[in-house]
Amino acid sequence: MLLNCQVWRASLAELLGTAVLVFAMDTIVISSYETQTKTPHLIMSFLIAVTITVLLLATFPISGGHINPVISLAASLTGVISLS
Repeated sequence: MLLNCQVWRASLAELLGTAVLVFAMDTIVISSYETQTKTPHLIMSFLIAVTITVLLLATFPISGGHINPVISLAASLTGVISLS
């Protein structure tokens, strides 16, 4: 099962999706707090929502679009997906 190319492709998609999400959220939070805007929380929530939407659209066809390893673990423990 671990030698299957589809498992590695899905794992790589999840890894890249998680890395991009963490990097984008850090960048959004730091840049919005360093500017002199009056509503940084509104800007942050909108940009994070757009980022998550784009990442879900990119990773869903390949790996199911979990992006977060905790979601993948919970899905495997409940039997929605296999552990591998």
